[in-house]
Amino acid sequence: GQLQSGRGGPSVLADRPRRSIYTRVMRNSHDPLLEVFDLPQFISSSSNRDSTTTPVQSLLLINSQVMLAHAGALADRVHSLSDSDDVQTRLERLWWLTFGRPPTADELNQAMSFLHAQEQMRLNERQDDSVPANVATGQVPYRDGQAVLFEDQPQQERFQVPADDRLNTEDFTFEAIFQLRSVYESGAVRTLGAKMARQDSRSGWLLGISGKGSRRKPQSLVLQIFGQNTEGRPQEVVLFSDHHLELNKPYYAAVSVRMTTPEAPGVVTFHLKDLSNDEEPLSTVELPNPLVSMTLNDDPLTVGSGRNGDRFDGLIDDVRLSKQALPKSELLYIAEGFTPTTIGYWQFEPNPGLLKDSLPDGLPIELGGRGPKFTPAYAAFIDLCHVLLNSNEFLYVR
Repeated sequence: GQLQSGRGGPSVLADRPRRSIYTRVMRNSHDPLLEVFDLPQFISSSSNRDSTTTPVQSLLLINSQVMLAHAGALADRVHSLSDSDDVQTRLERLWWLTFGRPPTADELNQAMSFLHAQEQMRLNERQDDSVPANVATGQVPYRDGQAVLFEDQPQQERFQVPADDRLNTEDFTFEAIFQLRSVYESGAVRTLGAKMARQDSRSGWLLGISGKGSRRKPQSLVLQIFGQNTEGRPQEVVLFSDHHLELNKPYYAAVSVRMTTPEAPGVVTFHLKDLSNDEEPLSTVELPNPLVSMTLNDDPLTVGSGRNGDRFDGLIDDVRLSKQALPKSELLYIAEGFTPTTIGYWQFEPNPGLLKDSLPDGLPIELGGRGPKFTPAYAAFIDLCHVLLNSNEFLYVR
């Protein structure tokens, strides 16, 4: 039920549920799914079909984040259509949706055993701090390694670094590498990172990308800070970089914040780099910061979501937070790794761990805000959906 069957419109990335005639074709970067299923080479003619390699196809289907997302959507549909919490009833519904028939007695027994085994494995994963099944990963173009896929969905995990005194710094630099897939139609912000209180809405900061309806600058980096000005009064500062961020392009972005002092005026510096164009230089914009201090809070640092949702839609790769306004020479884009001023450096790699901080004794990310359905039992049901979507009866390639 995910296929978007509307006619016309702009091209989309290959992992979007649209017919392949509407997906974007890149000369040097093909759709991985079509590639392993013998996508024709467009630079030459072919009089017959290439011989296929089924092991590669099987590996992609069982490991593909796209197929995992479809499995999650299928599980959601089964649960939404089931009036009962009875597992057998849901299994029967699943078989009808995938195969158009009820399960046999042997299939029911096998499915029950599979669910029990997978649920136990998920429980063990929780004890081992493993990544839950509903965290999707991908790869930012022109980058090695993996990134986390954030979606504007209610079930999206909330990535948060628990409150820590190290996070409460007035001068700071926040950096991220990302690929944006959509913006809000309104002026709402797609959040990259935030240290903003949920209860007291007038404290902390937030960095994101403005929506299409922004009265100042659509699809631009925007920073919101709460603090006190030179007169000692509370003030909200909203600053736009006035860069235009294109969808589906990989970017490096950073914001450096320095408060006003008796010795020097405050400055906010935005940095942006299009990672798909080596010839384009790092773009820098400096703006005055009238605040002498920031209103701090004891809430977590969040990545990919803000106080009221404000979810990011796309891939986020390396994220780094530093406790001072970094000069250009020390930015992550120029000097990777961590420095003495680094508070946290999250790379989302298997080593040291997708949610771990790369700093020794660093601050790991925790997952919060999960709905009640994201239990080991529900994750096991998603696994079963994934198995059925890879079965011969559902997917037969001649």
